[in-house]
Amino acid sequence: MSSLRGWRRLGFGLALLGMLAAPMFGQKKDEEAKEAPFTAVRAADSDTIAINNAGQVTLSMAQAPSSATDAKLLIVNSANFALWSAPLSRVGGKWTAQLDLPAVEALLTGNAVQAEFPGAAPDGKKDFRVSFVRDMFSSELAATASLVKPNQPLFYKAPEKPEPLETISSDTDAVHMGSYAMASRRYDEQLSAYRSKLIVAKASAHALWSDIKTADRLPEWPASLIAAQEKAYKSLQTEIDAVAKLRDTHRATAESVVSAWNSANSDADEIPLTFRAES
Repeated sequence: MSSLRGWRRLGFGLALLGMLAAPMFGQKKDEEAKEAPFTAVRAADSDTIAINNAGQVTLSMAQAPSSATDAKLLIVNSANFALWSAPLSRVGGKWTAQLDLPAVEALLTGNAVQAEFPGAAPDGKKDFRVSFVRDMFSSELAATASLVKPNQPLFYKAPEKPEPLETISSDTDAVHMGSYAMASRRYDEQLSAYRSKLIVAKASAHALWSDIKTADRLPEWPASLIAAQEKAYKSLQTEIDAVAKLRDTHRATAESVVSAWNSANSDADEIPLTFRAES
């Protein structure tokens, strides 16, 4: 999920559209032309949904079948696109599922919690869903505080870090030194791309967090947890700065190694090593 820095001021609706809308608009038209593979009904006024501090969800649904195989709990957006899912089990006369951290992220941005029962629709062919709209579960979200890691910013997905480059001895042969110079340039580009991805990932995550706060979608979590999340977003800059320093160190090391080889082998063709200028 990516975003630009100016994205965060465009409002909650636009932010969630980019993050959570079901596939591209052209694809969506094709999908809408097809008949939905499920029948969804709104939960009855007497139905209940509860979340405890351990992250267990308990549903009571008058319209649920007495039994079902492969039942699932879904958290969906306004297009009924599943943001998260988990097995749903019958315990006594109720149904239960277990939330995790990705489920909390989905609950903060989603529009409904749905219980899905395969093949249980009235026609006996489609899946059957009982849908709890946001107003029916928003008061239960305070309990999800126990699933949030204070020092781990929500919605942040760190990009993959490039493998480090091993330094080579300056007394190697020309072929290996040439290969090292090429690998050094490639690693330099990888570090640059990694830093850019870190910046985008941080901006995207914090923008969504800010939009959720602006839209008053945050649960009644302890103030200490919300403050810890804010601090966690700020701390992401440390890794961004560390990559910039690593890149500088790598350049200095590579230039020193190649320069030493060129000086020691003045009778051989010089091994070139130049790095792309900072943008």
